[in-house]
Amino acid sequence: MFDIGPLNLSREGSIAGLNLITKATLGVFCSMILAGSTTAHSLLAGFVRIKTPSLFVQIAAFMIRYLNVINDQMARMKVARESRGFQAEGIRSWPIFTSTLGALFIRAYERGERVHLAMLSRGYAGTLSSLSLENVQPKHWRVGLTFPFLAALSFLIGRVLFS
Repeated sequence: MFDIGPLNLSREGSIAGLNLITKATLGVFCSMILAGSTTAHSLLAGFVRIKTPSLFVQIAAFMIRYLNVINDQMARMKVARESRGFQAEGIRSWPIFTSTLGALFIRAYERGERVHLAMLSRGYAGTLSSLSLENVQPKHWRVGLTFPFLAALSFLIGRVLFS
């Protein structure tokens, strides 16, 4: 036990707290670097490379592909609401928003059905051929292993300091 100001802290609790903060920080850094340096197509190709189930990769690919379509549909529905004089006024407007979300879900589902039928008519066989595997070069390995190396290094430093 030790005191920091008015707080009385235990050694084990402090180590667990520092461990949690370190993992969270490294996770945020990794996700920021991944989001900033990798295209959606490359990310999906990486999922194919590590043998992620094909159905998961296809769902993610379609989600990414049609996210803008759904967003545009939502913007059109907002314009339609506002053209009818709707103004959001706190909790009383929630029923309108929930009915709008329901209508958006139904429209997205119907659009998905039409897209699926169009894909089947064009020869879709259950795989996405556009996700070809890319060659991994040594610089990709260096960048990819930077954060696991830093995590291991911080683990070792923590073990030395708190042992």
